[in-house]
Parts: sequence; C-alpha cells; structure tokens
Amino acid sequence: MYKLTISIFLMFCGFGFYAQNTAEDMNKVRSNFIGAKQIGFDVEVHHYKMKGSKGELISKGKMRKSGDNYYSSFMDDKMIINERKGTVIIDKKFNEITYKKLKKKTKKKELLSLPDSLFDQFKFSGKYGNNKKYEYKSVDLSASILRIEILINEDYQLNKVIYYYNRDNDKVSYGTYKVEIAYKNIITSGISSSYFDIGKIINFGSSKPKLTKQYANYTLLN
Repeated sequence: MYKLTISIFLMFCGFGFYAQNTAEDMNKVRSNFIGAKQIGFDVEVHHYKMKGSKGELISKGKMRKSGDNYYSSFMDDKMIINERKGTVIIDKKFNEITYKKLKKKTKKKELLSLPDSLFDQFKFSGKYGNNKKYEYKSVDLSASILRIEILINEDYQLNKVIYYYNRDNDKVSYGTYKVEIAYKNIITSGISSSYFDIGKIINFGSSKPKLTKQYANYTLLN
C-alpha cells in the first residue's frame, strides 16, 4: 500500500492533462509542489464497490515537505528524508527500519516545463465547484480503468483523483466501481521541523548508527 500511495501521490508531478491551457495549468501544479519552500497535505483513499454505494476509507496518511526535507506517513509505513542526515523508512507491519546515509548533493536541475505532447489524452471537462476538472477516457474498452478524473483547485494544487473501473466479467473481477484519492488540508507554511527529525529514531552517537530505545524492538536495515 505504501508504494501504491506514493505512486498516486507522485503522479501529479509528471502526469498529463489536455485543455485550452492544459500545459500551463499542469506545469503550475508541478512547480507548486516541486518548487515550494514548504507544502503539506493529508491524503484519503476511498473505495466504492458499486455505483451509488457509500465509499469505504481504505487508506489515509499525510505528507510534509520543507526545502529538501520530506515526510510521509501512510498506513503502516513512514518515510523521512533529512537533508543533513539521510533517509529513514519505518515499516510498522514487519518492525523494520531502513536507514540510508546522506548522499553527496548534486547540482539541482532547472525545473523544466512538460511538452504539450504529453497532455493529449486528457480533456478539460469544465468546472466542479471551485475546481477545474480534467478527464481521460480509455479507447480500450477491455482496460481495467476506463476513466480518470483529475481536479485541481484555484491555487493550482491537486484536489482529487478519481479512477473508474471496468465491469467485472468471466475473466476478471475488480469488485470496484471507483477509487477516489482526495488531497486535503493543504498548507504552504508553518511546517514543524520535528517531522524531519530522525535523531529520535537513529542514534548517531557511536561509530555505527543504532536504533534509539524507543525503537529497540525494530530491526535496523542499512
């Protein structure tokens, strides 16, 4: 679930739209995340088994970014990137912690705009409240996902992504009408540095990194 949620989260950094000003809109969404000094939001994933059914919350989490520091927490997994000390991944299900040392920084590449040719599968489908809605419809009627809707708000921030699944058949059963990923409580300032503190997880006092007492029941992988 961690990899799936991260993939969903990262998609708006390089996913295409199509509209009268699609390229401009999408590159604003990308730059608002990648170029932001601080940004954070909560994520909720809801599953709808049938059309008209009540959505079931199947995953939730949060993301925080400040400069080159990054924090995400989804279900049983947590990831922290500290720009000075390295990366920590906590797997609560298997009681494992992975630590990667800080790599030498390379010169940052300039944030490039995405070419319009990447956007030709999505169409602008109007306003939905205060959001712009973009829609993709699969030409392959046997595809697992037939339609995708993406909503961005007036500040060019991702608001929601909706996947509409194909009907079940004698070969495959999806058991799903749609899946909604909502991005809520978006903030662009005031993010606490405590989110990126890995000193409470890894003890750097000795020659070799060790887990702190708080995580003594975990296995350290590096």
